[in-house]
Amino acid sequence: MQYVIGIDIGTTSTKAVAFTDAGEILATCHSGYSAFSDKAGWHELDPIVLFDATTRVLKQAVQGAGKEGLVGVCFSCAMHSLIAVDHTGEPITPAMTWADLRSQKVAQALKGNPLTVYGDGQQSRCFLHVRDAVEGLIALAECSEAVGGVFNIGSQEEVTIFDLACKVLAMVDNFKGEVRGA
Repeated sequence: MQYVIGIDIGTTSTKAVAFTDAGEILATCHSGYSAFSDKAGWHELDPIVLFDATTRVLKQAVQGAGKEGLVGVCFSCAMHSLIAVDHTGEPITPAMTWADLRSQKVAQALKGNPLTVYGDGQQSRCFLHVRDAVEGLIALAECSEAVGGVFNIGSQEEVTIFDLACKVLAMVDNFKGEVRGA
């Protein structure tokens, strides 16, 4: 008997179901995990945990349905998740999931809503283009002296949160709102 396995890599667990072309369920299984967040509004998953959960449910589904007859495996993933990988395909960041709120301010501006800046807006951050971060990571990976070291790949240009909010608004053509303090 031929069967396929469907695997759903979700925000809180990875699930698998093995079924025949007639829709008969041969096996189901799941492996749960937790999201983590270092800061409010962030929602990340460990890519190694995701991989381990996926391989675990795949093995369990094959064991439950039988090794003979598997003709395909399909995957769905937690919506708009992002994992940066290196040139070998190894993850270099956690998985940023659809539930992550870091882009909320840009979405507010795109909708024409006012942006809220907490405090006086004078808190500052150093931002870096992802291309520069990738180039820095590649340079470190190719440098044998860097092994075991700790490095901060960043910019020396500080931007206040208020100035950043103004830059976001300037980039949004249809903005009809304002920056206001909370």
